[in-house]
Amino acid sequence: MYETLLKTIERKGISRYRLAKMASITPQDLYATLGGKKEMFPSWRVHICEVLNMNDRELFPELPPIIGEVKPMGRKPKKTIMEQLEERVAMLEAKVEELERRIK
Repeated sequence: MYETLLKTIERKGISRYRLAKMASITPQDLYATLGGKKEMFPSWRVHICEVLNMNDRELFPELPPIIGEVKPMGRKPKKTIMEQLEERVAMLEAKVEELERRIK
């Protein structure tokens, strides 16, 4: 179970630990879920989809679709990898501009 999710995070180079942290799920819970010892809560699925920027049907084709509104867990998922990279690039570009001004 969860083969599509596992293949996706492997292809994107994301560890299970990092996925758990980014989706605001405890690593222990995610490991237990992926190992088949615990059920995947709908809110976890939503958070994982948001982090990976994919929809529920793409990541979890083996599970029934989420019907209705899912109540948030009280924590917002962390930024997606692309958002983190874009922020980092913007910060580095600003530093380069500052250094270029100092040189002139």
